[in-house]
Amino acid sequence: MAVHLTNKFPYSYSISVARKTLAHFLEQPADDIFCTPLTGGSEEGALIKCTYLATSYVVKFFSSNQSGKKEIAWTQHASDLGSGPRLYYADPAGSYMLIEWVKGNSLVPAVSNAPAFIKNCATAIARLHNSSLQGANTSDIWMLIDEKYKKLLCSGPLKDMMHNGMLQVKKIKTVLEDLEVPVVPCHKDLNPGNIFVYNSQVTLIDWGDSALSNPYYDIAAFLVLNGIHSEGEKLFFEHYKVKFLDAHGRSYIRFYKQLVYFEFALNLLLGVQARTRKDELLHSHTIPHFDSVNSYLTLLALKEGEITPLFLYTMALASLSEMALTVL
Repeated sequence: MAVHLTNKFPYSYSISVARKTLAHFLEQPADDIFCTPLTGGSEEGALIKCTYLATSYVVKFFSSNQSGKKEIAWTQHASDLGSGPRLYYADPAGSYMLIEWVKGNSLVPAVSNAPAFIKNCATAIARLHNSSLQGANTSDIWMLIDEKYKKLLCSGPLKDMMHNGMLQVKKIKTVLEDLEVPVVPCHKDLNPGNIFVYNSQVTLIDWGDSALSNPYYDIAAFLVLNGIHSEGEKLFFEHYKVKFLDAHGRSYIRFYKQLVYFEFALNLLLGVQARTRKDELLHSHTIPHFDSVNSYLTLLALKEGEITPLFLYTMALASLSEMALTVL
């Protein structure tokens, strides 16, 4: 949920506006409100934590009004459903919003397969997928993957791996193209950092990528990125109560998992491409040793070690390797 502040949002300006926003909402003096910037994550805007007495809030600023209006609409929808943080106030122009400070911690591996968590997460996701949001933006997974694939500049063995992965994506598309799947509200970024747990209760945060999309892919992303075991997956579907997903539909989830592994690798490699001036990693003549994708996800969730380009690169290789383990 935490993000880096961009140049558009200098600390002094953001904190001042955040303090005034909360003061107006609470009808209390601004001088009695303590604010501090949050860091880490992406550069889509600025997050300011503000506290009055013993209660904390978050003011989120957006890098553009267009993206702000979109995320505000989805945050309001999640708030109404009880699956996301409460939305207290939103700037009509879309430049910022005031939301609840979510208690608890982001998901860690020790919790991800706990039965109580699985049940509550399945319920929260099903509540979202069973809902409707008129006029919301849509997202096509095939187009999204293709756009990301075309942005990646690489050569050597990595290019061969990506090419083979894209061939696999095209094969999966032929398998799934006749499957009737409804387009429903989806979170589209159900990684451990966006799932907060407090006394076994689950709150989904960061709705910036949300769209009307394929719920099977949303489920697959949750299962893959949170390292859900087979027993946990079985329990998830027992508590994921939606009309459109039957036993026949569940049999296709394994194909959607392969798409998740590939898109995850693309996201990581594009991150490497954006963060490094030198491109040795993406054009290396050799493939380095890498661990299992779950080992990297565990380190990421526990925030252990520095997230370097090499870390992202080897995690991407692990994700591509996991995709290749399933033969169509």
